[in-house]
Amino acid sequence: RNEHGNALVPFNCEENPKLGRWADAQRWLYKSEHMKKERINLLNDLEFVWYKLEHTWSTNYKELSDFKEKNGHFDVPKNSPLRGWITRQKNQYKLRAQDLKNHLTEERVDALSAIGFPWPEEIVVKNQASCSEMF
Repeated sequence: RNEHGNALVPFNCEENPKLGRWADAQRWLYKSEHMKKERINLLNDLEFVWYKLEHTWSTNYKELSDFKEKNGHFDVPKNSPLRGWITRQKNQYKLRAQDLKNHLTEERVDALSAIGFPWPEEIVVKNQASCSEMF
């Protein structure tokens, strides 16, 4: 954590493969409720990241929120990894609108909406013809 600024240890940690496997095992034990409370508390004290995807989403959200506050818009540079994340949120929103499998929870929609996130204005459902096209 001191070296990288967080306790997000990936499974495929190149610097220390054993640490990566150990961290993954801790996450499994935690999720399967086989971990003792003392160990949970110790890892929490280190700010151990239990849910990697949630941590990544929250980190990107914070970065986007800070960008918007500083610049007054969401037009991040094209070479920024954040640009791809924004696109993925919009794509997830489209899937959600069509009741398809997605990872955009109501809480995430609310959080993004709260900062004025530019959702897709028109969501087109494939193979759905308009009334004018039908007659």
